Amino acid sequence: MAEYEKKVREELKANGCYTNIHVTVDGKIKSRHTANEIMKQSGIPKRF
Repeated sequence: MAEYEKKVREELKANGCYTNIHVTVDGKIKSRHTANEIMKQSGIPKRF
């Protein structure tokens, strides 16, 4: 199973989510669906 945590954090950072937006990212994201839901809630159209 793939680990998505690092990829999600990189995408959030690349889209400016490290400043005024608070997003909780689990340390071990193993589900593509969970990673996509985090992106959706952050308003980022990226999908894994």
